[in-house]
Amino acid sequence: MAATRAAGVGVEARIEVNGPVDDAAGAVAYRIVQESLSNVVRHAAGAACSVDLRQDGGELVVRVRDHGPGAQPGRGGDGPARGGDGSGLRGMRERARLVGGAVTWGDHPEGGFEVRARLPVRSAP
Repeated sequence: MAATRAAGVGVEARIEVNGPVDDAAGAVAYRIVQESLSNVVRHAAGAACSVDLRQDGGELVVRVRDHGPGAQPGRGGDGPARGGDGSGLRGMRERARLVGGAVTWGDHPEGGFEVRARLPVRSAP
């Protein structure tokens, strides 16, 4: 998050994890946050951003939301967003799938863009 802040993006982080998380699931959560913040710097530079990571029973819930311009018109949801080819977003989805989780993304109803993930605290065998 320090590199994101150094790039001029204000980041507010809330982390509430109360139990053990296996290495694979933790690494996937880290990479999803990392890629999401990189996307904020690329596509919503200077916008405020929030990172929420919490444990909900046997799942990690990750949410990264910026208050920038959102996706390009006609894009968002599951397609390429913000003018890129969407490979970073698809990579997040693949990583999550490998541990038994899921990732979605799109414009937030109150503005900006949001990435959401649910990952098991114990990765799939």
